Amino acid sequence: MDQYHKNIKNISQSMEQWIQSNIASIGVYECCYGYYNLKTKQWMSMPTVYSWYCAYMEKGFTVQVKDRFHEGLIPWRNSDLLYREYKKHLQKKDLSIGSKFDLVRKTNNGFEMLTFGTLQPVRFEDYQTLYHGLHDLSYQAHQIVQRNPDIMRPLEIEAPQIITHKHSHTSWDTLKKFKFGSLILTGQELQLIQQLLSLMTYEEIALSQSVTLHEVERSFYRLKEKIKNPHITNSELFIELRKNYVLMSHLKDFV
Repeated sequence: MDQYHKNIKNISQSMEQWIQSNIASIGVYECCYGYYNLKTKQWMSMPTVYSWYCAYMEKGFTVQVKDRFHEGLIPWRNSDLLYREYKKHLQKKDLSIGSKFDLVRKTNNGFEMLTFGTLQPVRFEDYQTLYHGLHDLSYQAHQIVQRNPDIMRPLEIEAPQIITHKHSHTSWDTLKKFKFGSLILTGQELQLIQQLLSLMTYEEIALSQSVTLHEVERSFYRLKEKIKNPHITNSELFIELRKNYVLMSHLKDFV
C-alpha cells in the first residue's frame, strides 16, 4: 500500500469516529466529504468506507462526478449505476444499506460535497445538522491539505475554469405563493428559510439578497408571525415549519 492510500485509510478511521460524534444521531451510518477545485482541476476525498472509496476509483466514477454538481440536498436514484454498485459493494461487506444523498455547496473555486448514507428519512430539522457537518469537514479538509498537499488528486473532467455566483434580484412582492395547509409562504420566504438552514447569518442573507439587515430581520419576524409566535428562536421556527408540513422536498427548488 502506497503512502497516499495509507493516508486515506487513516482518514477513513477518523471519519468513523467523526460520524459517531456528529451525525450518527440523525441516522447517518457512513459518509464521504469531497472537495473539487475546478480552477486547478484537483480534488480530495475524506471517506468513511475505505473499500468503497477504492472501488469507486477503480470503476472510474470520478469522471462522472461533474453530473452531481447541483447545489442542495440531492438523493441518489436507486436505478442509477452508481447507487447499484454502491449497494452491491456494501452488501458484500455485510454493511448497512439505506438511502444515499449528496449535500452540495458551491465554493469560489468549485464545489464541496457531503455524501452520506442514512437509514431514516431526512427530517427538516436535520438539514442544519448536516450543514454543520459539511462546514466542519470543510475546515478539517483544509487543515489536511495544508499538512499534506499530495492528498489532492487530478480531476480529469471537463468543467468550467471559473465558477460564478448568481444572486437573485427578483422583487420580493412579485414571487409566487405556496400553501402548506393553512400556512401560506412566498417563494422569497422559502428562500430565506433555506439560507438560514444553510447556516448563513442575517448579514450574509442581506448581502445575497441585496437588501438591508433590517429588511431581513423584518422578513423573519413576519414569517414567525404567520405561525402565531413572532418571538420564537430560529431552531423553534424550523420545528414549527415541519409541523405545518413544510418539508425538505418543498425546498428543493430553492437550495
